[in-house]
Amino acid sequence: MIETIHRASMELLLDPGVEVWTGEAAELFRSGGAEVFRRGENGPWQVKIPEKTVMEALPRRPRSLPDVR
Repeated sequence: MIETIHRASMELLLDPGVEVWTGEAAELFRSGGAEVFRRGENGPWQVKIPEKTVMEALPRRPRSLPDVR
């Protein structure tokens, strides 16, 4: 079951990927190894994140996230 969820997640991060609306976010993804392109002059950036990029980033992730409530 976990492997199925992992595979589906990796597929979605690659295609269709994610959409970001700031150049700063797009550049962060690009510098991390994602494929980034802009949809139109004022449109969002489309970010396609390969599994290799995700797996390489996992050891560098924060161990916890701040509570933003």
